[in-house]
Amino acid sequence: MAYLRAFGHQAWSLRGSLEDRLIQDLLWRKVQTDRALVMNLAKLIDPNAKPDGNDIFLSSGTTISLHPDSCGAYSTQRNHRASCLHGNINDKQAILDAEQNPTSKGYYLGPLFQQKKGWLPENVCSNILRNMGMLLTQEDRYLFNLKACHNSALMSDRDKLHAQLAIENFSIDFGFKRFRVYWYSTENGSTAFGIVYFLDETGVITKLPISAWQRDANSDGNVVFDLLYPPHNCQLYDLHDLVRWHDMNKHVLICANEVTCETIKEDHAWIHKTIPVTTYSSVAVSDWSPIGSMKPIIFPDNSVDGCHEAFKVYIALQAQGLTPRFMKRLKKQHNRSDRIILAHDIYPIVTPDKCLDLYDFAKHCRDEFKVEILPGAIPLSKLPSSENEPELIMEGLLRIGDQMTIFAWRGVGKSMFALLLALCFANGHKALDGRVCPSRKYSVLLIDGEMPPSSLKKRARSITTGLGLPEEAAEEIMVRSSVVEKRDLLLDTDTGWRDLLPDIAKADIIIIDSLFKIFPSNMSNEISNVAALNNFYDWCRKNGKAAIVIDHQGKKGDTASGTMGKEMTVDAVLLLKKKNDKIEATATKNRNFESSPNCWVKYRMKMESGGMTFQPIGKEPTASSTNALPAGEDEGMKNSDDNISAPSKVDTDQAIIDYIAEHPDKAQGDIVKELMVQLHLGRSVLSARIKQLREGGQLEFWTNAPTKGKGGVISSAEIAPDQGDA
Repeated sequence: MAYLRAFGHQAWSLRGSLEDRLIQDLLWRKVQTDRALVMNLAKLIDPNAKPDGNDIFLSSGTTISLHPDSCGAYSTQRNHRASCLHGNINDKQAILDAEQNPTSKGYYLGPLFQQKKGWLPENVCSNILRNMGMLLTQEDRYLFNLKACHNSALMSDRDKLHAQLAIENFSIDFGFKRFRVYWYSTENGSTAFGIVYFLDETGVITKLPISAWQRDANSDGNVVFDLLYPPHNCQLYDLHDLVRWHDMNKHVLICANEVTCETIKEDHAWIHKTIPVTTYSSVAVSDWSPIGSMKPIIFPDNSVDGCHEAFKVYIALQAQGLTPRFMKRLKKQHNRSDRIILAHDIYPIVTPDKCLDLYDFAKHCRDEFKVEILPGAIPLSKLPSSENEPELIMEGLLRIGDQMTIFAWRGVGKSMFALLLALCFANGHKALDGRVCPSRKYSVLLIDGEMPPSSLKKRARSITTGLGLPEEAAEEIMVRSSVVEKRDLLLDTDTGWRDLLPDIAKADIIIIDSLFKIFPSNMSNEISNVAALNNFYDWCRKNGKAAIVIDHQGKKGDTASGTMGKEMTVDAVLLLKKKNDKIEATATKNRNFESSPNCWVKYRMKMESGGMTFQPIGKEPTASSTNALPAGEDEGMKNSDDNISAPSKVDTDQAIIDYIAEHPDKAQGDIVKELMVQLHLGRSVLSARIKQLREGGQLEFWTNAPTKGKGGVISSAEIAPDQGDA
């Protein structure tokens, strides 16, 4: 396909207010590098969009590029010529021409949304963010620090001159009136990036980075400049000066911003000669390690926001093993200039050991600025209460905003159970005698790590039929599939999190199948390796999302596989155990409904009238026994480190039916091999039973069944020879 190639250069016109323009600029820069985001946008334009290699095909015949040099550009059948941008002033006319002819080609997807959705140009970006549940702020320029087809580069003096020209062009594009640049250096004095103070006509300041980017495999210049941070922890201000103070001074002054640093150097040079002075471009992503063992003294801005920011800096430095102290600040006064107030406030630096500790500084903030910066304890009776109770979705077990793990042995049916939940939640449909009890339709996202799409769709149709729902009920579930996308979907990497976050943010309920596919770092038994999983649970809890994660059963039988750290932060843990044809769902942890019985529900899975049904079983009396088996083991099951538990031989037929219902895409040879381990039966015995079940019409849902020979009988070649049948 012939695409217009932007090579990561700005390829769009900016519209609306200053804030709108900054968000538009950042969104389209993300699109130029983030293939997953482009795929999501394509689905927003056309739900039937299909990826194929580096192209996405829409129903209309339009194609969208995933190529690095043109990611997010599009082409139609009318486009016969591709052109490219060069990152200079001449690009504007090329961009304008493409925007005025959106039916033939485009450097970015904005015109397609105008054409397909009828959106106004100035509303395209805001409509995208709203529809995808995304929120972009200025801080995202730290988090999104990539540029298509470029690597970040240090700036030479010549580069800094060119950067000044680029800043002037940015000022024109964004409607700024004035600017000033503060350059951040490396240890050896090279320039890493700059922070630009842009001022609009009202005097409001916007701080943005300016960084240099060099084309891939190009060592002969061709450096461009962009409003993005470099892709690593950001240096502290005047780092080359800061490092020379190591072992020479025991204190370091950390100012609130670059302006304060320069004012101190200009008006109070004696300070700069006796103590290092620095600041930061971001609390969260700055590299604080160059401070070493020096004692930080925080000189905050004299405002309410300055008090809160100083506390954030304190926390960041404390994480480095440091114990910062604070200097007092006076409020801004109409009759005194900021420089006079600064001169008054900075003088106590002559006795740094007398600076305030955290609690004295918190008191100062309360007295001077009427603000509380410390998280404070309050009486139990005064804790805020929610006006609305969380919505119940599983009776006595799970609410919206809760997190749950479901685990079981292989073949018990945990993926089928998870799909049942997804269909019920997405359609507001009750099941299992009201134990699954959504009160309305919810937005459900299924993140699947291993199921072929044909099998997933067949399972969904089968369960939908069994529930008595219309066939289109499955369309209510949104799915991200590793198999469909032909790549791993991961939530334990920054890249994977950024990829999946837009879909997760839109969902009320997120179901992950399975944990080890989406969080592979959890394969280890070390508690430290569950940090990403627990961070995911924390994010869901803070954002009011219900999360259900499918996991494998551990060898001991009563816990999920791996470390117990996976279960420490969830609200509920549900164990599925199978005995004969019955499945028992037992809550091994139930934080919010502790009075509920451990056995949450018992049910059978059966194929009836072409649909998979989940039939609840009433409570049955159980005789006490001194030979009780551990959780996860029932009569007829064997549990050891080398042998996974399996259903009893008493109901071999039902075990075969259940397993094939779980894996309808598997070939007979693979099914027999797996069931030989689970059922402790020989190959020929199992093959014969499968044949009888097929002939009896009980395996009609098996999509990968062997082809029948004459008279509907399976040929002998389909049955592998016995190998030590018992």
